Amino acid sequence: MTRTAPWDHRVAVPPGLEVLEPFVDAGVFSAYEVQFAATVARLQPGLSDVVLLALAVAARAPRFG
Repeated sequence: MTRTAPWDHRVAVPPGLEVLEPFVDAGVFSAYEVQFAATVARLQPGLSDVVLLALAVAARAPRFG
């Protein structure tokens, strides 16, 4: 079992959104962007990786400009 520090808030990337994983690992996307993309992907199945990435970037834009 791996222990993590209390401040280590890892973001779980759901299946089908693996394209976001490198950006989550780099700290570009938080749970908000991942959950937004996951919700839209659940409502509209079959979205391409490019669209999922664009959704996450669009969700990030209001927070960081």
